Amino acid sequence: MRLEKVADAIPDGAVTEMKAQDDGATTLFKLRDLTAAYRDLAEDMPGDGGGDTEDLTPLEELLK
Repeated sequence: MRLEKVADAIPDGAVTEMKAQDDGATTLFKLRDLTAAYRDLAEDMPGDGGGDTEDLTPLEELLK
């Protein structure tokens, strides 16, 4: 939930990095840090057996 809150707080105009200043406090939003945190959390998650991976074998056969 905390990661979602951080992602929601990133302004729409932020591409890779953006600074925001509010009442003398500076906040630095880095998309790379957010994606690294997500990757760290997601790597330990058990997979679902590849359920959302499409089998492209029939397409491969057609293209031969």
